[in-house]
Amino acid sequence: MDSPNPYLTPADLTPRTSEPPPGLSLSRAFTIIAATAGGCALLGALLGCLIGVLLPDYYHAVFDDTSLNTLQVGVGLGLTQGLGAGLAVGVLVVLAIAISARRRA
Repeated sequence: MDSPNPYLTPADLTPRTSEPPPGLSLSRAFTIIAATAGGCALLGALLGCLIGVLLPDYYHAVFDDTSLNTLQVGVGLGLTQGLGAGLAVGVLVVLAIAISARRRA
């Protein structure tokens, strides 16, 4: 045995590292949430645009107004609904990663 103290545990003999424990950093969590929110917002805007162009009667029926610009309504609604869905998905993903990392630690 190399140690002068015979009562040291193997954990005391292992060298300490300055790396943080594995898990989820705040910057990584923010990046995940921002990426999912941005991606879903873009996808929602595209789907809203398609609905506004291909099925304009849908928005006319929903809002009971025939004078509105269905393309603008579709993009706006798709963007906001996609953003909300993306934020929810991002938070759930971060929560799942954090719970998983905590159980492994």
